[in-house]
Amino acid sequence: MMDDARGSWDALADDYDRCHGDEGNDWHRLLVEPAALALLGDIRDRRILDLGCGTGVLARRLLKAGARVVGVDGSEAFLERARQRVGGDEIRWAVVDALDERTIQSLGSFDAVVCTMVLMDLPEISPLFRGARRLLAGGPLIVVTAHPTFNHHVTLWSEAGEDESGQAWNRRGVKVSDYAGSYRQPVLAVPGQQAPQWYFHRPMHELLAPAFAAGFVIDALQELTFPPGSPRRFGPEIPPVLALRLIAANA
Repeated sequence: MMDDARGSWDALADDYDRCHGDEGNDWHRLLVEPAALALLGDIRDRRILDLGCGTGVLARRLLKAGARVVGVDGSEAFLERARQRVGGDEIRWAVVDALDERTIQSLGSFDAVVCTMVLMDLPEISPLFRGARRLLAGGPLIVVTAHPTFNHHVTLWSEAGEDESGQAWNRRGVKVSDYAGSYRQPVLAVPGQQAPQWYFHRPMHELLAPAFAAGFVIDALQELTFPPGSPRRFGPEIPPVLALRLIAANA
């Protein structure tokens, strides 16, 4: 798998399905899904493409919200896990390589496209943005991804103390290094993962430039934090996830 940056995700399907199950892990439940749904707005009877749907966690949520959903992913094994969790043909599933611009464009016309936690897995992102731009009939592209500032080459710190009144306090944060350049790094993204995958770091300008070049502008942006008391390694002031609503520049 590590010999090819695009990789064979089929070997990871069981690991991801075990981690996410029916409802997703806490990243999806607390950050990714709420942000995507809020940025989409009312999706009843709207045709929505879940681009890079994985095991179908968000696609199922879109279906429950009343959308007509197409879920595509580059791994047949991931899609097989997705099909097993949805009966019948309520969601249309298809194998589509996110690097194959022409195949993306051939999927038809959609009211919205969502792409969640995918960009950091791709060695190239320009084909995805160009392909998605051709699919949209005036609607938005919703992108939710690992925040490029706070996820890799960071050192976590915490400190505790008391103020003058004796009240205890605790703070957590991160020290960031190696941000401005792009790089790839092998990671184990879910507990018990049997093989590593590539994480592709891009600073913010490299993350957004392909979207702008494809004809998108930013309509909304959210930096998502875990709520206070969450048992995550990130403190409540550090946003590990970035969410964007992109629309056509001439919309």
